[in-house]
Amino acid sequence: MTGKLIKVLILVLLLAGVLVVSLTTNSMRFYKKLSSADLTSEFSSNTEPRKLLISTDNSVTSRIFFDKIPVEQDDALALAVLLKAHTEGKVRILGVVSTFGNIDGERTYDVTKKQLELSGVDIALVKGALSAGQLDSEAVEFITETLRESEGKVTLVALGPVTDYAAVFKKHPELIEKVDLFFFIRSGPYYFPKYWHLCSFNALKDIKSAKYLFNLPIPKVAIGKEVVRVGLTNSDVIQIKKNSHPMVQFMTRDLISWNKVNKFLPNPGYFTRKGNMVPWDLVWSMYLVEPQLFETYKHDWGAFIRIKDVNQLKTSAKVYLEEY
Repeated sequence: MTGKLIKVLILVLLLAGVLVVSLTTNSMRFYKKLSSADLTSEFSSNTEPRKLLISTDNSVTSRIFFDKIPVEQDDALALAVLLKAHTEGKVRILGVVSTFGNIDGERTYDVTKKQLELSGVDIALVKGALSAGQLDSEAVEFITETLRESEGKVTLVALGPVTDYAAVFKKHPELIEKVDLFFFIRSGPYYFPKYWHLCSFNALKDIKSAKYLFNLPIPKVAIGKEVVRVGLTNSDVIQIKKNSHPMVQFMTRDLISWNKVNKFLPNPGYFTRKGNMVPWDLVWSMYLVEPQLFETYKHDWGAFIRIKDVNQLKTSAKVYLEEY
């Protein structure tokens, strides 16, 4: 092994060590910085139901490694909650866009279509980007027209890579004015906040689009590492599965298997909560339907949200899923 290669390996190990420390630390230093800011409700108060456009890399019922290991199931849980809130008039979903991410974009479209059909809710589903940097998906046209025709402002929800949203504003920057909120995930590393995209799975899938959107003058709301305080246990899953609704049965099919996988992940506490799944997208989607369960702190790039009471949040989320 050459000296140059050894130096490269040492550098890679050092960088990996920094990332692991930033992800696993119990330090709340970054949160303390935010909590010193004035509490604001401007991002959560809304007299009318929010109009939502949802982009998702839904991978429900999808498996890898010879069809043995389920892929993340949290998008399906989040979508179910938002659909329920839509039927109750708490939000108004203008459309759903499928995108690549957890799995390939074609598969995402297929499983999301199935979930929407089983839900019984009539909402447009449009096929989005299949790869990073794509500018010409059907979703780009759909999002563009939806923003143009909307009488009020629209909240953009990103549960997967933001490729389609970025393409819209690259082509039509004037449509920024039609957006009241961009809801996305700002994960770690927490000792180096400027490099948040390095540890955000969705951002890593298309870093250029993620950074581009983050720098746009659109109000943004994010949640990050604190989400790992929430874990869904097998008993939670069993309780939800008591609902015989076809859509609920469809989206919960692999949840217990997913929990088994989580128990073997090498970094319990970030990807998992004491061996139980962290329903990432479900948690931050709850902010859109039950904002009173969160505290909102203003930041220079938008707002950061924190969970007030984890048990209360879980209870509220399960109600949406159990009573669908």
